[in-house]
Amino acid sequence: KAAAACIIELEHNRNCLLVDDLESMMDCISELFFNRELRVKISNEGRKTFISSFTRESQQARFTKFIRKLMV
Repeated sequence: KAAAACIIELEHNRNCLLVDDLESMMDCISELFFNRELRVKISNEGRKTFISSFTRESQQARFTKFIRKLMV
C-alpha cells in the first residue's frame, strides 16, 4: 500500500487490490480466485485506469499540459 500511495489513480477494491504485507496478499489472491465477480470488476476497472492514466498517449497529454503551464 505504501508504495502505491502516491499513485492517486489506484483505488483499493475498485481498480486494484492494495496490501501491506505478504499475508494480506495471499488473502487477496485467494479472494480473487474464489470471487469471479470481484476478479472481473478489478480486471475491467484496472484496464480502464491503465488506459486512461498510464499509456503513452495519456501521459503525453498530461506532459503537454504541464509544459504549456510552465511556458505561460
